[in-house]
Amino acid sequence: MLFAWLLACTNSPSTNDSATVGSQSATCFDAIPSIEMGEGERTFELFEEPYESMMIHGPQGGWHILASLQIHGMMDIVEVQYTIEHLATGVLVSDNNYRLAVISEGECTGYYPGMYGYLSVSPLYDGELDTPPEILGGERLRIQFRVNDCNANQEAAGDCVRDERWVETSLEVLATLDPVDVVEDTEDTAN
Repeated sequence: MLFAWLLACTNSPSTNDSATVGSQSATCFDAIPSIEMGEGERTFELFEEPYESMMIHGPQGGWHILASLQIHGMMDIVEVQYTIEHLATGVLVSDNNYRLAVISEGECTGYYPGMYGYLSVSPLYDGELDTPPEILGGERLRIQFRVNDCNANQEAAGDCVRDERWVETSLEVLATLDPVDVVEDTEDTAN
């Protein structure tokens, strides 16, 4: 008898919210998707001019550049391709793929702060110059986001067309050094 009661409760319309989720999906997929790129580790902040981005020297010895994402007209779970290109050479120095849930700011709108773009400069090694600060410091970089909120299951169900939901944006920035990577000239300070 207890089993029948539990089964009845779990199948009741008041506890099944799939209709609500379906209507939210239809609303977001009917909207025109757009994104904005920003910075900020804990909140979304638009980049301000001059466009600069610090190569943060992480506690494990690597370097990364933080960027933040804001979405409009999209579902709250998105796929993000986050790349960074060294403009002088065309070399991709960061290539990251994320699947994440944004922090909602209302229906079909949200943000995700502090995404890490891990830097790898091995194709650009030049003798003893082999770290991001040595190679990329003061250089122009292109940060790019490509975002999609339609996954294969949603497309198979007829909710959306994946190829139509890709949105991208990019920004050229100047790579700046983390204060821990700034080397003082000891000869100048000794005189």
